[in-house]
Amino acid sequence: MTDLLELACQFNHEPEKRTQVKYSPGLHIIYGESNVGKSDFIRQLTGRYADRNIIITSNVENSAVQVAMQNPDNQIIRHTLDKELAFSLECTYTNSTKIQTELHQLKQALLFDADEKRHPSTLSGGEKELLNIVTTFSLPARVYCIDDALSFLNRRNKKKVVEYIRNKTKEIPSIVLWFTSDIFDVEYGDTHWELTSSNLQQIALPKDKTCSQMTLPSGTLNISIEKLTFGYSSDSPIFNKFSYELNHGRCLGVVGINGCGKSTLSFLLLNALKPESGMINIRCNNQSPKIGYLDQFPERMLGAETLEKFVIDLSEAKLIHENGIENVISVLGEFNIHWNDYKDKPGMDLPWSVLRLSMIVILTNCEYDVVILDEPTFGFGWKQKVNLHRYLGKIFQNKHGIILSHDFDFVHSLCDAELTLDTKSS
Repeated sequence: MTDLLELACQFNHEPEKRTQVKYSPGLHIIYGESNVGKSDFIRQLTGRYADRNIIITSNVENSAVQVAMQNPDNQIIRHTLDKELAFSLECTYTNSTKIQTELHQLKQALLFDADEKRHPSTLSGGEKELLNIVTTFSLPARVYCIDDALSFLNRRNKKKVVEYIRNKTKEIPSIVLWFTSDIFDVEYGDTHWELTSSNLQQIALPKDKTCSQMTLPSGTLNISIEKLTFGYSSDSPIFNKFSYELNHGRCLGVVGINGCGKSTLSFLLLNALKPESGMINIRCNNQSPKIGYLDQFPERMLGAETLEKFVIDLSEAKLIHENGIENVISVLGEFNIHWNDYKDKPGMDLPWSVLRLSMIVILTNCEYDVVILDEPTFGFGWKQKVNLHRYLGKIFQNKHGIILSHDFDFVHSLCDAELTLDTKSS
C-alpha cells in the first residue's frame, strides 16, 4: 500500500476541470474562503453526504480518515473533561490498563490547564478546539482532516498545536490536511494550497496583510469593574480581584489568549453570570444600556428557529424596525448572502459563515445601545474579514460595541479602546 494520499477533484461537474494531487505524510494546509466547499471535501473523504459541487475520489478507505470538526460542540460527547478524553479510548481498547495508560498521556498532552471534572460546556471555543485536537489524534489513522477546527486559537496556541501534530505524525507516519479560512495558517504547512470553487492548487506564502486603521468618534460607553472575582470552580478563579475602567469609549476590544476569560467577561457584562465578589457596571449615554449579543456559537441563539423568525421576534420586541429589516437584507446582499435563500432554514443547518454574518448584520441594525460580538471573524476568509471590518467601521460611527477576539490585528485596527486579558486576570 502506498503512503501517498491520491486525490482526483472534479469541479462543477465539468470533466475538463479535473485536478489530481498527491499528499505524502506530513502537514498540508489547504486555504479557502468560506463556502468554497472545504467541509464538503472532507465529507466525501469520510463517505458522508456532501453537496458535491466538487467531486472527490481518493485511494483511502473512509474508515482510515479521522476528522477534527469545525463546530467543536459537535465533537464533544461526555460531561466532564476526563470522560471526554477517555471516550475514544474506551471505544477502541478493551484492556483497562491500556486505557488508563493512554488516558494519562492524553491528560499530559492537553494544551491548557483545567479541572478534569469540569464540564466541557464551560470551556472557551479555543479550549474546546484544543480538547478536540487531542481526542482526534488519540486514534490511529492514515489521514487526519482538520475542518477549520483551529479558528478560535491565537497564534501562540496554533504553534503549540502544530508542534503537537508534527510529533504525533512522527510517531506513526500519517497525512494531515488542515483546511482553514485563515490565509496566515499556510505558513505552518509542509505544503500550502488554495481551494476555490473551480480549482485546488499550490500557492506561495502570503505577504503581510493588515486591516486598515479605522477612526471612530468619541463615545459614551463607560465600564467600571472593581475587584471582580469569578471562576467556574472555587479553587481556580478566572478573575481574581480584577479591576478595569473605561470612560467615553466607542468600541472596546477585549483580547487575550484562549481561556483567559473573554467570553466569561461578556456574560458578566450581560448579567448572565454573577460575580462571586466585586462589582461590574456598564453605562452608555448616562444610562443602563440595551445590549445585543452575538454568541461565539451563534447557532445556540437560533437552534431550530430560522433567521426570519429571529427577526420577527426582534420586531415584535420593538428592537428592529422596518427600515432596519430592509437594511439587513441590503447589506447581506453586499456580502453575497441572499436573504430569500437562507431566511427559512433552521440556524443549525446554515453554513457557519452565513449564520455569523447574518446575525452580526441583524444585531447591528437593531435598537441596541451596545452590541457585543464574541469572535466575529471566526471562520472568515481574508476577503470576508476585510469586508466585515469595513462594515463595522461604518456601524461604530454611530453605535457602540465590544469586540471579543483572539484576532489582535482586527481589534487593533477597529477599536478605540483595548483590554488585554491574561489567564487568572487580576
